[in-house]
Order: sequence, then structure tokens, then C-alpha cells
Amino acid sequence: MPKEAKKKPVETKKTPKPGKEGDSHPVRAFLKAVCTLAFVGLCVFAYLRTRDHVVRDLTYSHNPPKVVMRERPSWMSDALMNKILRVAAPDVAHSAFDHQLLVNTTSLLQNHPDTAPWVKTVRSVRRVYGNAPGDTLEIDCDFRSPVALVKWELYYWLVDGDGILLPEQYTTTDLRKVMYDGDHLSLRIIEGVATSPPESGQKWQGADLAAGIDMIKLLYAKPYADD
Repeated sequence: MPKEAKKKPVETKKTPKPGKEGDSHPVRAFLKAVCTLAFVGLCVFAYLRTRDHVVRDLTYSHNPPKVVMRERPSWMSDALMNKILRVAAPDVAHSAFDHQLLVNTTSLLQNHPDTAPWVKTVRSVRRVYGNAPGDTLEIDCDFRSPVALVKWELYYWLVDGDGILLPEQYTTTDLRKVMYDGDHLSLRIIEGVATSPPESGQKWQGADLAAGIDMIKLLYAKPYADD
């Protein structure tokens, strides 16, 4: 008779005994979660401390920033330059990240009565590094250059090439030092205009004044202009 095939014993899953590997997974997961939370908390703490240090000690100066002019026109006097810088200078210290300071300085240059007539456009106001972050403001402006003196009554009034009245007027005794740069004639006089001067920063109306300014522009840098 053929031999009966032996049946393989059925394998049964063994129940892990208490205290073995099976019951250690929850503890391991808990410890891993605690370590992760501790690491995240340490990172947040380090970030906050670093941020406070940067804001308090590096980006915030105890003194108001110094103001400098990027490009000073050759015709601008020291007195006028200092006047413009005083208007732009902040009264208190600011953070190096304070963008509103740049906006406010631009607005001041464009609207303050001491600077608005001189400033044609503000190209930029930006921070530059002097001795520390944010300790210097650099202003870059397109200024109105005086081209002529217009006689009205007892005074001679400065105007630019567009006929805008600038906030400077002179008497006859001041003319020599205003009109000449050394031996070179730098400003000419326009006389006989029919219209009185406007407020500083406004256009001085009148076809006679406009014609005078056009003539001065035609004579500019010509070798025969001083004959």
C-alpha cells in the first residue's frame, strides 16, 4: 500500500510575551515625539533670541542717521547744500529696516518750502553703510539749476531754465559775487519783464521772460557770448 503523505504541521503565530520587543514600540514613539518637540522648541528659541539681538544691537542705531548727497551740482553753495541736508535729516533714530523713513524723507524733499523749489525730482533715497547698518541716508535728486537773474523792482530773482522761481533774491551790491564764478560769467540778467514774480517753486509767467531765457540758452558756452 502506498505510504500516506505526511501532513506539514500548521504554523501558528506566537503571541509575544510580556516585556519583549512587541510592547516597546509605544514607548519608543513617545520618546521620539518628545525629542522632536524639544528640538523644534530649541530652534524657535534660538531664532527669537537671534532676531532680538539683530534688531536691538545691529539694525537699530542709537543716533539719527547721517544724510549725504549722492551728487552735488557744481553750482550749489555750501549753505544751500546744508539747508537741503537739514530738511532731509531725521530727528530720531530708526531701524535699518524702517522703509517708512525713506518714504517720509522723499516726501519732505518734494514738499518742504526750503527744498521743494530746488528739487525737480527725487531719484532715490536709500540707506548706505557708513560705520554701521542704517547709519547713513543717501539722497539722489535732480535739482533745478539757476540760469538767470530777473530784475524786478529793487531785487534780482533767480530762475531756472523752465522759468521756475527759485527762493533766492539779491540786491545790486550782491550781484558781482552771484553772477561770476571767478572771472567767468555764470549768470545773466533779464530786465524789463512785465509780470511780477510768483511764489517760489512756481513758473514765472510772461512771454518776455521766456524769450530772455531762450536767448540765454542760445548763448550758453558760445565763445562770443561775453563780447
